[in-house]
Amino acid sequence: MQDNNSYLSIGTSEVDGVVVVRLAGELDMCSRADDEVRACITARPRGVVLDLRQVTFFGSHGISLLLGAVEEARTHGVGFAVVADNRPVLRPLEVTDMLVVVSVFATPETAVASMRRVECRTGLG
Repeated sequence: MQDNNSYLSIGTSEVDGVVVVRLAGELDMCSRADDEVRACITARPRGVVLDLRQVTFFGSHGISLLLGAVEEARTHGVGFAVVADNRPVLRPLEVTDMLVVVSVFATPETAVASMRRVECRTGLG
């Protein structure tokens, strides 16, 4: 799905059974982003990666979106990770202790690879 307005762009793709949701722009009171992430998780892929590298504003709604996504992923047994390498996203994650709650990676490739490692570990017994 690709959806654009002047504030936020949402795109999705699939890599090795993991759905990557890319957000770009301002993440502020956008229920479309919530709906897209929730729909991806409830489809029960191996994992969902939320790519926030192009997000320019990440406030309390972004934190709320992540908390809801973590809870939804746990409920459905779906891996969940975030990709972020930018101060507008990393700083709010740091000051709210979200780095303890959610796995954050620098690239989508490393986030997707982490889903494969978890699957391998859980398959051992």
